Amino acid sequence: MKYRILLFAMLLPMFTMAQFYNGSQMEFGKNRIQYKPIEWSFYRYQRFDVYFFAGGKELSTLVAKTASKQLPELESWLDYSLQNRPRFLVFQNLSDLKQTNVGSGSKPLSLAGTTQIDHQKILLFHNGSSLSFNEQIKSGITEALIDEFLFGSDFRERIRSSTLMNIPDWFRIGLIRYLSHEWTVPKDEWLREGMISGRYFKFNRLQGEDALIAGESIWYYLAQTYGEKVIANILEMTRVTRNIDNGFQYVLGIDLKG
Repeated sequence: MKYRILLFAMLLPMFTMAQFYNGSQMEFGKNRIQYKPIEWSFYRYQRFDVYFFAGGKELSTLVAKTASKQLPELESWLDYSLQNRPRFLVFQNLSDLKQTNVGSGSKPLSLAGTTQIDHQKILLFHNGSSLSFNEQIKSGITEALIDEFLFGSDFRERIRSSTLMNIPDWFRIGLIRYLSHEWTVPKDEWLREGMISGRYFKFNRLQGEDALIAGESIWYYLAQTYGEKVIANILEMTRVTRNIDNGFQYVLGIDLKG
């Protein structure tokens, strides 16, 4: 816990260095070697669609069952209903996902590439772990929900919002990781090593797993210290004022500019 407190203290005076991160952008039409053709089938449910190909029907059913539970839970937590319809594209393994040109320009949510998303198009793959697969589904729903809540539900609104709000990596992807993954002892050890080594002194320049762990630890600390509802309140004020500083100032009385 003490390292999360130190990390939060470090965040305050350095926040002005934050750079905008606009999420995972998927591009289409890029060349990618594809060893076998994929013929998609899909099921349409009340709130979302699940696409799959030969051999993926069982996984698609699992996605539908998990998403039907997680989507309303996350919406209730944020007190916001997703306007756009999520589309889950289910791959049976990482190799199949890499062969498709869908999302070839996307930036994965984590270093392991666990979830890729283009607004409401969520790419998933099964790596043999049900826990990991469920985390992918929850990560995709969380990212879609957070992005739509902060930036809007249509293209023009998202572009306008992105020009007005600066969102650092730790804020956005750290929050997505916090909401979709459990905090574990290995993460605590990673955080401690980063603090001791001095790697986290330039907080807003962190990338990759460091940005994920550091951001997740901040949100975890806030939830443990002030209660989880405070996170939704910070998001709401950030969205209304289009400013992260104001979100923390109005809710916690904390000036991130130091």
